Amino acid sequence: KIHGLVRRFDAAIVGGARGRKFARWIGFKKNRIYTSIYGYDAAAFDVGRTSWPKRFCFVGRYAPIKGLSTLLSAYGAYRQKIGADAWPLDCFGSGPLKNLLAKVGGVVDHGFVQPNELPKALAQEGVFVFPSHYEPWGVALAEACGSGLPAIVSDKVTSGDDLVENGVNGYVVKAKDSSSLCRTLCQMHENYDKLPDMGKVSRQKAAFFAPKPWADRWLEAINDIRR
Repeated sequence: KIHGLVRRFDAAIVGGARGRKFARWIGFKKNRIYTSIYGYDAAAFDVGRTSWPKRFCFVGRYAPIKGLSTLLSAYGAYRQKIGADAWPLDCFGSGPLKNLLAKVGGVVDHGFVQPNELPKALAQEGVFVFPSHYEPWGVALAEACGSGLPAIVSDKVTSGDDLVENGVNGYVVKAKDSSSLCRTLCQMHENYDKLPDMGKVSRQKAAFFAPKPWADRWLEAINDIRR
């Protein structure tokens, strides 16, 4: 039935690589699928870096679906392994799990930050962690990569397919797997000297979602569909 419905549409405009795969699966032709939905304010997040802080950060709702409990469990285990040299974990957001943050040493709850203040906040960080249990795309990852941050993401963050190359500018871990996330936090810590180069790759990947390329893709899709 769904394939019959698909034939009524001229094209599909999806968020990223995973959306493209799904559109192909339900029957859209390859040349009628456009990756254009998401973009971010690249200029605002291009703040430059004069140093590389030894800090992890999380940005998002303090809610179960964002994987916060998994992150806190992994981070607590990381601190036990690393000891006194463990990096802090800065959390930016708000939500029902807020009370959990105070129970884990090394976690700093900055609360909700206004969008115009987020670029400055990310400029003070070293590694972005995005452990969601479900994430339809995840603009926060584009913003972090645009800030030049390496990233650790779960395999449920669909924008990870577009923005994180495993072992190159970050790592992809299985969702809800705190042990794997802990090992990856330790890996980032132990490879501190590689973070600037990883961050350069993050910035390059995020450039695809900057305003001009984003607008160009929309124009291409619209013009193709109208033909």
